[in-house]
Amino acid sequence: MSEAYKTSWPTNPIRVDLVSYATFGGGYTTINPTRIAIASADSRNQGIAALEILFHEASHGISDEVRRATSEECAHQKVLLPRRDLWHAVLFYTTGEIFRRHFPEYVPYAYKNGLWKEGWPMYIEALERGWKPYLDGKISFEAAVTALVKDVGQSEK
Repeated sequence: MSEAYKTSWPTNPIRVDLVSYATFGGGYTTINPTRIAIASADSRNQGIAALEILFHEASHGISDEVRRATSEECAHQKVLLPRRDLWHAVLFYTTGEIFRRHFPEYVPYAYKNGLWKEGWPMYIEALERGWKPYLDGKISFEAAVTALVKDVGQSEK
């Protein structure tokens, strides 16, 4: 995961709290230091999905390069994103895709729970076209970010 995000995995331990409730999303992360809360009673966070969510939440602590690169590419292309959270969609997509590769029968969290249909319908096709080739080792990180922003960016005018 750290390779995908072009950053190092934290050297300090990441504290994870399993709680009954952790916002409407079932989990959240605070940064500096990275600390994760996951709702263990949430039906979405069971089985392999619990492990996917753990790594998704941990990815928040190593997402600075994705955030920086997408922001700079938007400025370079002079476009705005439909929402400011393309970086977050990248985290869901990346973690889900990595887990799908390790567990072929697994349906990633964002697909299973409707995030691509409900929350980010404007991003999923761009992620499949522009980010997946990067995860497959076919294009560079920079090329993937450029493709994503070009695909979803909207004119500043």
